Amino acid sequence: MELSTPAIIGITFDTLNIVMHGMGTWLLVCTYMRGQKSPQRLYLINLALAELIRNVVWLSWDSVLVDC
Repeated sequence: MELSTPAIIGITFDTLNIVMHGMGTWLLVCTYMRGQKSPQRLYLINLALAELIRNVVWLSWDSVLVDC
């Protein structure tokens, strides 16, 4: 089966977003645990996790569409 160019681009961007938001979430949690606790930082952690979960769902959806 041959993959289309939009499918490859979508999977690539989804994977890149997962890696970047994962690293960002990890760094934010590390700084939060080291004592820099603020509501703004907690909000950013929540936002990064929401983006991470959304990109995981999009990646799984793109993978299902490629298999069809």
